[in-house]
Amino acid sequence: MSGGDAFHLIQETDRRPMHTLKIAVLDVGDDRGAPTTDEVRAWVAAVVERVPALRWRLHHAPLHLARPYWVETPDLDLDDHLRFRSLRDDETLDDLLGDLAGARLDRDLPLWILWVVTGPDPDRLTLVLQIHHAIADGAASVQLWHALADLDTDPPEAAEAAEAPAAPPDRRTIAADALRAQVDQVRRIPGQWRRFRRYLAHASATTGDDVVTKAFLGPATRFNRPLSATRTCTFVTVPLTDLQRVRQVRDCTFNEAYLALCGGAVRRYLEAHDEPTDVPFTACTPAAVDRNGVAWGNSVTTWYLSLATDVAEPSDRVDAVKRSARATRAATELDPELLPDWQRYALGNLAIVKIMGVAERVTGRPAYNSIVSNVRGPAPFELLGRPVVELRSIGPLSGTMGLNMTAWSYGDDFTIGLHACRDHVDDLTALAECFAPELDALLSAG
Repeated sequence: MSGGDAFHLIQETDRRPMHTLKIAVLDVGDDRGAPTTDEVRAWVAAVVERVPALRWRLHHAPLHLARPYWVETPDLDLDDHLRFRSLRDDETLDDLLGDLAGARLDRDLPLWILWVVTGPDPDRLTLVLQIHHAIADGAASVQLWHALADLDTDPPEAAEAAEAPAAPPDRRTIAADALRAQVDQVRRIPGQWRRFRRYLAHASATTGDDVVTKAFLGPATRFNRPLSATRTCTFVTVPLTDLQRVRQVRDCTFNEAYLALCGGAVRRYLEAHDEPTDVPFTACTPAAVDRNGVAWGNSVTTWYLSLATDVAEPSDRVDAVKRSARATRAATELDPELLPDWQRYALGNLAIVKIMGVAERVTGRPAYNSIVSNVRGPAPFELLGRPVVELRSIGPLSGTMGLNMTAWSYGDDFTIGLHACRDHVDDLTALAECFAPELDALLSAG
């Protein structure tokens, strides 16, 4: 297993599940109607046969001395992974997604469940894929939708073979791998430290106003209290063309337009709840690195950004976000493999998770406030012979980053999935309602 995949397993706890939710809404309102249970089962069985990652289960090394192994599960039981669910009269899809976001997957089984959800609209059928982040990042999730749709986009045969899991290793193999990992980690510490110091030196250097956003600078808000497993999820959809117009009007990248939109919406929410806006709300955002022919798993580094919630004027906020993104991009491009290389070491990663938790308690501030990402979704497609009319995603929470804003484009829509801890944020829809006026402000501000 790669270090990036293992990292999502190492930091997982009962209060911090590390799976994602991929949601597809199908139009079943024509003469064919909704697919039958047998149709769904046959389709899922065929998908499992095509997609090896859906047959993988975990085999752990003791004491995190080596990264976990993926092991083939040839006798996978569909009943463990396929669930049919009708929404109750007093329940919404968002309610169900909140429950699923907080429910850990069984590590004795391949780490996914597909929920087939009906109601309240008889012309819509919702598929919710609850899948561990260790199996797929954003780019791999797009590949997974292609596989579910049986589109002709399978990865090259050589790459598929290279990532196929081996048979369960014996104790000697695990011990040898663990020993090699520890020796390799010790041997590489000087070089890794030099690389890290080089990154820090560049990140600390000021070029005009371009400065990388450092840890423990963001405000301690209701989003950043210790997490429980109770979750709340909702969505906000904006026209894709409107964000593209912001990009043109504000002379920024699409991602910077999205980050500024998130920052403005969060500022509006914080102001309404008397939360601090004098220092910027900060974010970690994944950035893709070369996948090297690997279809599944995680191939990302992390950008550390300011959402500029301390800036009142929308146009000035875009400029502040641009400076922050420009600085972190430049620092990361010096050595884009620095973080993925460090994540190769399971024990070192576990130590970092623990140290960051202690630092947050000592400083009284989160390392970063939120996780923000956006993924270019696939072109419109069909599942089970029915058109997919909506495609959405919910990303996990991590540490005390108790707000995740994960956006997917699909057709003419750009849909942001919002995810927070329900014990601390019981009005996530109020945040969702802040996006439309903020988008209008970005388009109209001088």
